[in-house]
Amino acid sequence: MERSVSPKIFPDEVSVRAVAPALRAHVAKELFEKYNMGQSEIGNLLNVSQAAVSYYLRNLRGTGAEYALKAKEVKRITSDIVTNLASGGHDQRTTVALFSEAMQYIKGNRLLCGVHKRFEPDLDLGVCHICDSPLLKLGT
Repeated sequence: MERSVSPKIFPDEVSVRAVAPALRAHVAKELFEKYNMGQSEIGNLLNVSQAAVSYYLRNLRGTGAEYALKAKEVKRITSDIVTNLASGGHDQRTTVALFSEAMQYIKGNRLLCGVHKRFEPDLDLGVCHICDSPLLKLGT
């Protein structure tokens, strides 16, 4: 089978389908384990249902992008998200900006490539540089 040079699925689509849920799952677990928050409270903070939080906590949703979440800068950003949410008077605008920053960092630093490859097995990552825009290289 011939390898696909260009992705057929937009990288942003992969981010929304895999990275965003993985980030939410990571944040939900931190809030649950470190701050003893309940699932409903976490759901309210993340603007998702209590059922979604339950899925995150049981690893039934939000898996598949773990490698991207291990990057030092992504860990720093997710820590900032957790701190912001746990502060009691959190600012939703800051939360959204931090989630966006994490997703842009993951995309701009080729941490999305492995996740994208799972969605498109024929994608040739050696020649796909669609996410290599210097504008996306935050935190470096």
